[in-house]
Amino acid sequence: MTDELKMLYQVARMYYEDNLTQGQIATELEINRVTVSRMLKKIRDKGIVQIHINYDAYQNSGLAHKLKEAYQLQDVVIVPDWPGQSEENQLKELGQAGAKYLAERVKPEDTVGFSWGTALAATVEALDSSASMGNVMCVPLIGGPDGEMESRYHANSIVYDAARKWKGF
Repeated sequence: MTDELKMLYQVARMYYEDNLTQGQIATELEINRVTVSRMLKKIRDKGIVQIHINYDAYQNSGLAHKLKEAYQLQDVVIVPDWPGQSEENQLKELGQAGAKYLAERVKPEDTVGFSWGTALAATVEALDSSASMGNVMCVPLIGGPDGEMESRYHANSIVYDAARKWKGF
């Protein structure tokens, strides 16, 4: 391990585990506070630390209940829409929530049908590829968009990616 990498891990531990401020870390390591800030960005960029926001705590049970009743749904997952949030981040959060939902419900030997669109593509993109789901069969559902769409949003592409990630077919 290089000296730089050792220092990044040390700063990560101090900041995220010991709850020291950037100023305290800078003082202890005898470096500039701006350097600590840059190191924390590098730590996240390199994946040394991954930040995950638990949106389950946000769930609006009143709205979920209304949706369940109105549309006779078994489950409802609400993903917050924060002011000023980019469409890319909204889609990423929606995909993560969808992937979590599938991971909790899909079992070996299940058959899962996928349609098309950006939300399903984001969901499949967020699936955990390290979790083999056994003999899950992924199938495309009928239908598609009226017009041009990137191929990664088509049902067959989404099905292929899901089967590959789940090590299914």
